[in-house]
Amino acid sequence: MKKVLKIVLIIIASFFGLLIIISIGIAIFTDSPNTKTKKVGSNSINMDSIVSLVEKAKDFEIKEVYYNKKDSSFNIAITNKDNVIKEKDYSIEYFNNEFHLDTISNIEGVYLFEYVKGKSFKTKDYKEPLVFQSARQAKIIEKFDKNFYDKYSKTYTPLDDYLQKSLNDPSSLEYITMDKTGYTDGVFSIEGSFRAKNGFGALVINNVTCHIDTEGNISNVQVTQ
Repeated sequence: MKKVLKIVLIIIASFFGLLIIISIGIAIFTDSPNTKTKKVGSNSINMDSIVSLVEKAKDFEIKEVYYNKKDSSFNIAITNKDNVIKEKDYSIEYFNNEFHLDTISNIEGVYLFEYVKGKSFKTKDYKEPLVFQSARQAKIIEKFDKNFYDKYSKTYTPLDDYLQKSLNDPSSLEYITMDKTGYTDGVFSIEGSFRAKNGFGALVINNVTCHIDTEGNISNVQVTQ
């Protein structure tokens, strides 16, 4: 009887010993540096490595890449090669699809700027991005358009009010294009074109640029033919 009990105890001890060995092996394998796992989270992203990857992007001539910790913005200065950065959707989608910038919780927004010699992100020389995408700003844009964009006349009401008061013949006003071209510190840059009669009664096409803030205040209006 003692022999049987001894054998049972040996078997039980061996079983638990085997479990311990297996557990240690799993832990070592899981923590191995060769394990190809990628975590996306606030504590697992090395922004320096992401900056280095973006700097090597082949489809654009990258001049400067900067991650601003203060507002979690990812800023990229590129040359206007073949006018490709004017293709807004392609520009943003390229960087997001290639480097998954839009899935990284550390990055609030991705901003593309046209490179200007002598300017630097570190000294805050760049002011208005050519293209931008931001989760926070998406809500700001939605609210801005809801409050100030007139889908029937296809323009922004603060600008329309301004032109109605300044044109020679407001009744002849017809908008052709109207777009947001940038956003900085609560102010949108607006650019567009319209037809209207001049002082001689001739219908002419005009280009217009202005700034409109999130409260609807308009400034820096410039109209040119």
